[in-house]
Amino acid sequence: MDILDESIKYFLLFLVGAFSGFINVIAGGGSMVTLPLLMGFGMPAPIANGTNRISILFQDIAGIIKFIKAGKLPIRIALILGIPTVIGSVVGAMFASRLNEMLLSIVIFVLLIAMSIYIIVKPPVIKNRSDNEDEEVKNEKNIDNSNLIKKNDATQKNIENINNRGRVDKILNKKIKDKKIGVFSFVLFLIVGIYAGFIQVGSTLIWYAILTWKMKFGFISANAIKLFLNFIMTPIALFVFILHHQVAFVEGIIIGVGSFIGAWISAKIAMKLSAKVVKIMMLIIFTVAASYVLLFKIIGI
Repeated sequence: MDILDESIKYFLLFLVGAFSGFINVIAGGGSMVTLPLLMGFGMPAPIANGTNRISILFQDIAGIIKFIKAGKLPIRIALILGIPTVIGSVVGAMFASRLNEMLLSIVIFVLLIAMSIYIIVKPPVIKNRSDNEDEEVKNEKNIDNSNLIKKNDATQKNIENINNRGRVDKILNKKIKDKKIGVFSFVLFLIVGIYAGFIQVGSTLIWYAILTWKMKFGFISANAIKLFLNFIMTPIALFVFILHHQVAFVEGIIIGVGSFIGAWISAKIAMKLSAKVVKIMMLIIFTVAASYVLLFKIIGI
Protein backbone atom coordinates (compact mmCIF):
# COMPACT_ATOMS: atom_id res chain seq x y z
CA MET A 1 0.00 0.00 0.00
CA ASP A 2 1.53 3.35 -1.08
CA ILE A 3 1.57 6.63 0.84
CA LEU A 4 -1.63 7.89 -0.83
CA ASP A 5 -3.51 4.70 0.01
CA GLU A 6 -2.26 4.88 3.58
CA SER A 7 -3.40 8.52 3.85
CA ILE A 8 -6.87 7.67 2.53
CA LYS A 9 -7.10 4.73 4.92
CA TYR A 10 -6.21 6.85 7.96
CA PHE A 11 -8.54 9.65 6.87
CA LEU A 12 -11.42 7.20 6.56
CA LEU A 13 -10.58 5.75 9.96
CA PHE A 14 -10.70 9.24 11.44
CA LEU A 15 -14.06 10.09 9.82
CA VAL A 16 -15.72 6.83 10.81
CA GLY A 17 -14.29 7.22 14.30
CA ALA A 18 -15.87 10.67 14.55
CA PHE A 19 -19.23 9.35 13.41
CA SER A 20 -19.13 6.35 15.75
CA GLY A 21 -18.28 8.60 18.69
CA PHE A 22 -21.15 10.88 17.76
CA ILE A 23 -23.63 7.98 17.55
CA ASN A 24 -22.32 6.23 20.66
CA VAL A 25 -22.95 9.13 23.02
CA ILE A 26 -26.44 9.76 21.64
CA ALA A 27 -27.75 6.24 21.28
CA GLY A 28 -25.01 3.66 21.74
CA GLY A 29 -23.80 1.19 19.12
CA GLY A 30 -20.68 3.01 17.92
CA SER A 31 -18.75 -0.26 17.80
CA MET A 32 -21.13 -1.50 15.13
CA VAL A 33 -19.59 1.15 12.89
CA THR A 34 -15.91 0.77 13.79
CA LEU A 35 -15.62 -3.02 14.02
CA PRO A 36 -16.68 -3.80 10.41
CA LEU A 37 -14.52 -0.91 9.17
CA LEU A 38 -11.41 -2.27 10.88
CA MET A 39 -12.17 -5.70 9.48
CA GLY A 40 -12.64 -4.08 6.07
CA PHE A 41 -9.04 -2.87 6.19
CA GLY A 42 -7.87 -6.44 6.50
CA MET A 43 -7.73 -6.88 10.26
CA PRO A 44 -8.64 -10.32 11.61
CA ALA A 45 -11.76 -10.12 13.78
CA PRO A 46 -9.90 -10.71 17.09
CA ILE A 47 -7.46 -7.85 16.40
CA ALA A 48 -10.28 -5.58 15.23
CA ASN A 49 -12.13 -6.40 18.46
CA GLY A 50 -9.11 -5.47 20.57
CA THR A 51 -8.18 -2.36 18.55
CA ASN A 52 -11.75 -1.08 18.76
CA ARG A 53 -11.33 -0.67 22.53
CA ILE A 54 -9.00 2.29 21.94
CA SER A 55 -11.76 4.07 20.04
CA ILE A 56 -14.25 3.27 22.80
CA LEU A 57 -11.92 4.67 25.46
CA PHE A 58 -11.41 7.95 23.59
CA GLN A 59 -15.11 8.59 23.05
CA ASP A 60 -15.96 7.68 26.63
CA ILE A 61 -13.45 10.19 27.96
CA ALA A 62 -14.99 12.95 25.83
CA GLY A 63 -18.55 12.10 26.78
CA ILE A 64 -18.00 11.57 30.51
CA ILE A 65 -16.15 14.88 30.93
CA LYS A 66 -19.22 16.73 29.68
CA PHE A 67 -21.58 14.91 32.03
CA ILE A 68 -19.31 15.36 35.06
CA LYS A 69 -18.91 19.08 34.39
CA ALA A 70 -22.67 19.41 34.15
CA GLY A 71 -23.09 17.55 37.46
CA LYS A 72 -25.24 14.85 35.81
CA LEU A 73 -23.29 11.75 36.89
CA PRO A 74 -24.65 10.02 40.03
CA ILE A 75 -21.17 8.99 41.12
CA ARG A 76 -22.14 6.75 44.08
CA ILE A 77 -24.43 4.55 42.02
CA ALA A 78 -22.05 4.58 39.06
CA LEU A 79 -19.17 3.33 41.26
CA ILE A 80 -21.29 0.57 42.80
CA LEU A 81 -22.44 -0.64 39.38
CA GLY A 82 -18.86 -0.39 38.18
CA ILE A 83 -17.73 -3.22 40.48
CA PRO A 84 -19.62 -6.08 38.75
CA THR A 85 -19.06 -4.43 35.38
CA VAL A 86 -15.27 -4.44 35.70
CA ILE A 87 -15.18 -8.00 37.06
CA GLY A 88 -17.32 -9.18 34.17
CA SER A 89 -15.24 -7.32 31.58
CA VAL A 90 -12.10 -9.22 32.57
CA VAL A 91 -13.86 -12.55 32.12
CA GLY A 92 -15.36 -11.51 28.78
CA ALA A 93 -12.13 -10.12 27.36
CA MET A 94 -10.17 -13.23 28.32
CA PHE A 95 -12.73 -15.40 26.56
CA ALA A 96 -12.77 -13.20 23.42
CA SER A 97 -8.98 -13.21 23.15
CA ARG A 98 -9.05 -17.01 22.78
CA LEU A 99 -11.82 -17.19 20.17
CA ASN A 100 -10.90 -18.03 16.56
CA GLU A 101 -11.46 -15.53 13.75
CA MET A 102 -14.31 -17.27 11.92
CA LEU A 103 -16.37 -17.81 15.04
CA LEU A 104 -15.87 -14.21 16.16
CA SER A 105 -16.89 -12.96 12.68
CA ILE A 106 -20.10 -14.98 12.93
CA VAL A 107 -20.78 -13.54 16.39
CA ILE A 108 -20.29 -9.99 15.07
CA PHE A 109 -22.63 -10.65 12.14
CA VAL A 110 -25.36 -12.06 14.39
CA LEU A 111 -25.06 -9.10 16.76
CA LEU A 112 -25.27 -6.58 13.91
CA ILE A 113 -28.48 -8.23 12.71
CA ALA A 114 -29.86 -8.36 16.25
CA MET A 115 -29.14 -4.67 16.83
CA SER A 116 -30.77 -3.76 13.50
CA ILE A 117 -33.92 -5.66 14.52
CA TYR A 118 -33.83 -3.94 17.91
CA ILE A 119 -33.74 -0.53 16.25
CA ILE A 120 -36.73 -1.42 14.09
CA VAL A 121 -38.77 -2.74 17.03
CA LYS A 122 -37.70 -0.16 19.61
CA PRO A 123 -36.77 3.51 19.11
CA PRO A 124 -33.22 4.64 19.92
CA VAL A 125 -32.52 5.73 23.45
CA ILE A 126 -32.93 9.44 22.74
CA LYS A 127 -36.70 8.96 22.79
CA ASN A 128 -36.68 9.79 26.52
CA ARG A 129 -35.69 13.40 26.11
CA SER A 130 -35.01 14.36 29.69
CA ASP A 131 -34.81 13.22 33.29
CA ASN A 132 -37.53 15.80 33.94
CA GLU A 133 -40.08 13.47 32.36
CA ASP A 134 -40.16 11.18 35.41
CA GLU A 135 -43.70 10.45 36.57
CA GLU A 136 -43.12 12.00 39.97
CA VAL A 137 -41.91 15.19 38.36
CA LYS A 138 -44.96 15.23 36.08
CA ASN A 139 -47.23 14.81 39.09
CA GLU A 140 -45.46 17.63 40.89
CA LYS A 141 -45.95 19.90 37.90
CA ASN A 142 -49.63 18.98 37.69
CA ILE A 143 -50.14 20.02 41.31
CA ASP A 144 -48.57 23.41 40.64
CA ASN A 145 -50.59 23.85 37.46
CA SER A 146 -53.87 23.24 39.29
CA ASN A 147 -53.05 26.15 41.60
CA LEU A 148 -52.53 28.41 38.62
CA ILE A 149 -55.67 27.50 36.71
CA LYS A 150 -57.17 30.97 36.99
CA LYS A 151 -54.12 32.64 35.50
CA ASN A 152 -53.70 33.31 31.80
CA ASP A 153 -51.48 31.00 29.74
CA ALA A 154 -48.51 33.34 29.53
CA THR A 155 -48.49 33.95 33.29
CA GLN A 156 -48.80 30.23 33.97
CA LYS A 157 -45.76 29.44 31.87
CA ASN A 158 -43.65 32.13 33.47
CA ILE A 159 -44.54 31.11 37.00
CA GLU A 160 -44.05 27.42 36.22
CA ASN A 161 -40.63 28.02 34.68
CA ILE A 162 -39.47 30.04 37.68
CA ASN A 163 -40.96 27.98 40.51
CA ASN A 164 -40.69 24.46 39.18
CA ARG A 165 -37.06 24.39 38.08
CA GLY A 166 -35.57 24.30 41.55
CA ARG A 167 -38.21 21.89 42.87
CA VAL A 168 -37.81 19.53 39.91
CA ASP A 169 -34.05 19.40 40.40
CA LYS A 170 -34.51 18.59 44.09
CA ILE A 171 -36.98 15.81 43.32
CA LEU A 172 -34.68 14.23 40.75
CA ASN A 173 -31.55 14.52 42.92
CA LYS A 174 -33.33 12.96 45.89
CA LYS A 175 -34.72 10.12 43.77
CA ILE A 176 -31.27 9.30 42.40
CA LYS A 177 -29.58 9.45 45.81
CA ASP A 178 -32.23 7.19 47.35
CA LYS A 179 -31.98 4.48 44.68
CA LYS A 180 -30.94 1.06 46.00
CA ILE A 181 -28.80 -1.42 44.11
CA GLY A 182 -30.19 -4.90 44.68
CA VAL A 183 -28.58 -8.29 44.12
CA PHE A 184 -30.48 -8.78 40.88
CA SER A 185 -29.15 -5.50 39.46
CA PHE A 186 -25.64 -6.46 40.57
CA VAL A 187 -25.91 -9.77 38.71
CA LEU A 188 -27.33 -8.06 35.62
CA PHE A 189 -24.39 -5.68 35.42
CA LEU A 190 -21.96 -8.56 35.96
CA ILE A 191 -23.48 -10.37 32.96
CA VAL A 192 -23.46 -7.25 30.78
CA GLY A 193 -19.87 -6.62 31.88
CA ILE A 194 -18.90 -10.08 30.61
CA TYR A 195 -20.61 -9.34 27.31
CA ALA A 196 -18.99 -5.89 27.02
CA GLY A 197 -15.56 -7.32 27.72
CA PHE A 198 -16.15 -10.01 25.14
CA ILE A 199 -17.38 -7.96 22.17
CA GLN A 200 -18.74 -4.57 23.39
CA VAL A 201 -21.09 -4.24 20.41
CA GLY A 202 -24.44 -2.92 21.66
CA SER A 203 -23.51 -3.14 25.36
CA THR A 204 -24.34 0.53 25.92
CA LEU A 205 -27.84 -0.14 24.57
CA ILE A 206 -28.23 -2.97 27.08
CA TRP A 207 -26.97 -0.80 29.95
CA TYR A 208 -29.35 1.93 28.92
CA ALA A 209 -32.30 -0.48 28.83
CA ILE A 210 -31.53 -1.73 32.35
CA LEU A 211 -30.97 1.76 33.73
CA THR A 212 -34.17 3.21 32.28
CA TRP A 213 -36.63 0.32 32.24
CA LYS A 214 -35.64 -1.53 35.40
CA MET A 215 -33.90 1.10 37.53
CA LYS A 216 -36.07 3.99 36.30
CA PHE A 217 -33.31 6.48 35.53
CA GLY A 218 -34.03 9.25 33.06
CA PHE A 219 -32.20 9.88 29.80
CA ILE A 220 -29.42 12.13 31.14
CA SER A 221 -28.49 10.08 34.21
CA ALA A 222 -28.69 6.79 32.30
CA ASN A 223 -26.43 8.11 29.55
CA ALA A 224 -23.92 9.43 32.10
CA ILE A 225 -23.82 6.11 33.98
CA LYS A 226 -23.44 3.95 30.86
CA LEU A 227 -20.57 6.13 29.65
CA PHE A 228 -18.91 5.89 33.06
CA LEU A 229 -19.24 2.10 33.10
CA ASN A 230 -17.74 1.90 29.63
CA PHE A 231 -14.98 4.25 30.70
CA ILE A 232 -13.84 2.20 33.70
CA MET A 233 -14.12 -1.25 32.12
CA THR A 234 -12.59 -0.49 28.71
CA PRO A 235 -8.95 -0.01 29.89
CA ILE A 236 -9.16 -3.35 31.72
CA ALA A 237 -10.43 -5.17 28.64
CA LEU A 238 -7.91 -3.34 26.44
CA PHE A 239 -5.06 -4.51 28.68
CA VAL A 240 -6.19 -8.12 28.25
CA PHE A 241 -6.17 -7.77 24.45
CA ILE A 242 -2.74 -6.11 24.55
CA LEU A 243 -1.37 -9.07 26.51
CA HIS A 244 -2.61 -11.34 23.71
CA HIS A 245 -1.12 -9.09 20.97
CA GLN A 246 -4.54 -8.26 19.55
CA VAL A 247 -4.29 -4.47 19.30
CA ALA A 248 -3.15 -2.38 16.30
CA PHE A 249 -2.11 0.83 18.04
CA VAL A 250 -1.74 3.21 15.06
CA GLU A 251 -5.18 2.47 13.61
CA GLY A 252 -6.70 2.42 17.08
CA ILE A 253 -5.33 5.83 18.05
CA ILE A 254 -6.41 7.46 14.76
CA ILE A 255 -9.95 6.14 15.00
CA GLY A 256 -9.88 6.98 18.71
CA VAL A 257 -9.04 10.65 18.10
CA GLY A 258 -11.93 10.83 15.64
CA SER A 259 -14.20 9.19 18.22
CA PHE A 260 -13.16 11.71 20.86
CA ILE A 261 -14.09 14.63 18.62
CA GLY A 262 -17.38 13.04 17.54
CA ALA A 263 -18.34 12.24 21.15
CA TRP A 264 -17.41 15.76 22.29
CA ILE A 265 -19.72 17.29 19.68
CA SER A 266 -22.46 14.75 20.39
CA ALA A 267 -22.48 15.44 24.14
CA LYS A 268 -23.26 19.09 23.37
CA ILE A 269 -26.19 18.54 21.00
CA ALA A 270 -27.57 15.14 22.09
CA MET A 271 -30.87 16.62 23.27
CA LYS A 272 -31.52 18.46 20.00
CA LEU A 273 -31.60 15.53 17.60
CA SER A 274 -34.69 13.78 16.31
CA ALA A 275 -35.06 10.15 17.37
CA LYS A 276 -36.28 9.30 13.87
CA VAL A 277 -33.13 10.70 12.23
CA VAL A 278 -30.80 8.74 14.51
CA LYS A 279 -32.88 5.59 14.06
CA ILE A 280 -32.62 5.76 10.25
CA MET A 281 -28.87 6.48 10.32
CA MET A 282 -28.15 3.60 12.67
CA LEU A 283 -30.33 1.16 10.74
CA ILE A 284 -28.61 1.94 7.41
CA ILE A 285 -25.12 1.65 8.90
CA PHE A 286 -25.79 -1.59 10.75
CA THR A 287 -27.38 -3.18 7.67
CA VAL A 288 -24.39 -2.27 5.47
CA ALA A 289 -21.95 -3.45 8.14
CA ALA A 290 -23.76 -6.78 8.59
CA SER A 291 -23.81 -7.34 4.83
CA TYR A 292 -20.07 -6.73 4.61
CA VAL A 293 -19.22 -9.13 7.43
CA LEU A 294 -21.45 -11.84 5.93
CA LEU A 295 -20.17 -11.54 2.35
CA PHE A 296 -16.47 -10.91 2.89
CA LYS A 297 -15.63 -12.40 6.28
CA ILE A 298 -17.96 -15.40 6.60
CA ILE A 299 -18.77 -16.44 3.02
CA GLY A 300 -15.42 -15.14 1.75
CA ILE A 301 -16.34 -13.47 -1.54
